[in-house]
Amino acid sequence: MDTSNDDVPALPRDFTLECAICMQPFVQPVQLPCSHTFCFLCAKGIALQRQPCALCRAPIPMDLLTMPSKFQAKDRPAYPQEDSIEEHVWYYQGHKGWWQYDERTSVEIEEAYARKDKSVDILIAGAIYVIDFEGMVQYQRNSNSRKRKIKRDTIGAEKKGVAGMAVADQSGPSGTATGKRRPPVGDGH
Repeated sequence: MDTSNDDVPALPRDFTLECAICMQPFVQPVQLPCSHTFCFLCAKGIALQRQPCALCRAPIPMDLLTMPSKFQAKDRPAYPQEDSIEEHVWYYQGHKGWWQYDERTSVEIEEAYARKDKSVDILIAGAIYVIDFEGMVQYQRNSNSRKRKIKRDTIGAEKKGVAGMAVADQSGPSGTATGKRRPPVGDGH
């Protein structure tokens, strides 16, 4: 009895559809010098802990934190597909401007917001963050001393970048992705 399955095409050995850290489809995939690919926030989480590559233990250059666009993976599919992006997304306030959450995190926050939850815990870069809709802030679960404002706005709202990756070559006069300031949408319940 032949147990081989010649009808099923094999993927190339180095081609993966999921991040080996979060085990989900890639979001903002980055490729490390060792050639392993992860979601940017997953790689950032292990780099912040000064840990090596999760697969081969090669060192992760600190450039990943300061120049993440240098590591963008061009040949990996990313979550979500273009047609699944919502009209409204979520933003957090950083130094000198607003940053959009990555697509997967924004979808998780939007689902909790739609359920009218008072808060939701979200895994971001290896740490648990509380998204507090009543106060419209986020803070790290184990240390609520540093709080950042959050807002729900349109996808085209002004922003510095997405989840720590600066928007390149799209700056308006204010150095952000658009030149116009739009008021946030949503009242935080």
